[in-house]
Amino acid sequence: MFPMLDELLDLHTHFFTHLLERKRESSIEGRDDGSFLIHKIGDVLVSQFSGPNADRMKKVYGKFCSHHNEAVNFYKELHTKDKRFQAFIKRILHHTKENEEDHEDITQALRLVKEILNAVDNKVNEHDKKKRLKEVYSRTDSKSIQRMKSGQMFAREDLLRGRRLLHDGPLQLKNSAGRLKDVQAMLLSDVFVFLQEKDQKYVFASLDQRSTVISLQKLIVREVGLMRRGVCS
Repeated sequence: MFPMLDELLDLHTHFFTHLLERKRESSIEGRDDGSFLIHKIGDVLVSQFSGPNADRMKKVYGKFCSHHNEAVNFYKELHTKDKRFQAFIKRILHHTKENEEDHEDITQALRLVKEILNAVDNKVNEHDKKKRLKEVYSRTDSKSIQRMKSGQMFAREDLLRGRRLLHDGPLQLKNSAGRLKDVQAMLLSDVFVFLQEKDQKYVFASLDQRSTVISLQKLIVREVGLMRRGVCS
């Protein structure tokens, strides 16, 4: 069910082993009553969240969180726990004086944890956008085609042809008569595509004989003064 599970276990077993080793080292130097204090842990955190380990975590968690709905839900729970872990490191940092040896390592560890979380977030977001683009492609009428301003024809297959989805959402286009048309806007890596629903499928939107597939190359966009959130090209 969960991809990369063995790699995840290996990563965290490695981390846990190092934490136990640091605990064992500190307990040897403990008090007669059996209590002990761990004076240095920043180096263990930096080792776990930097270099090859950090690269592995980004790769493993990125794949783990992107390929199953169950894993994504589990990831959200882990993400919450990782935020708590950030808070835990912050508390350690708060109680570590700046002139202490461990302060620099803990500060670096906190930054590294944030970097890993951001990298995993980006990986999940990238996967979601790929999935969304394929979903729109599958719902687009295979016979629908649009001529771009350059004269080039743009068909359904061109939605996936080396393109990445950057953003999508509902939008309203205004025609020459001033009427608004509800469309689905797809901002891809090199074109802006406007689709409309017809018979439960997407087709390229029609607007006063103007192309609704717009190249982003040399595109100039400006705000429309009297319209809230209005833009024109």
